[in-house]
Amino acid sequence: MTLTYLDFFEIDFDKVNIINFINDHLKININQDIIDNNKTKDINLTISYVIDENKLNLNLKNGSLNNQKNGIILQTKLISSKKIFSLKEQREWLNTAHEICSDIFKKITRENRMVHKIN
Repeated sequence: MTLTYLDFFEIDFDKVNIINFINDHLKININQDIIDNNKTKDINLTISYVIDENKLNLNLKNGSLNNQKNGIILQTKLISSKKIFSLKEQREWLNTAHEICSDIFKKITRENRMVHKIN
């Protein structure tokens, strides 16, 4: 079973560097000395963790909202290690997964006001 949330951060890529935006607005820091950060145009970064025998994937990538606004999409995905659930276990897991994903999102965004939920 998997629970996935998508959130959108609107960015004007002509005015804001994508790595600087992530470092300034999210609790994720990207530090690299390969190429000047000002030359970075796209990002696709996935970080995976194990939480209570579940796998948590955080993915940041370029995207758009309704094909009108450009920015970064944050995908927060919790994947259960268990394959078969009773109906009661499904409800319990989904409630717990929602709490985990919600807490992680709040930690990542530092109460950032630039977030749009993607429906």
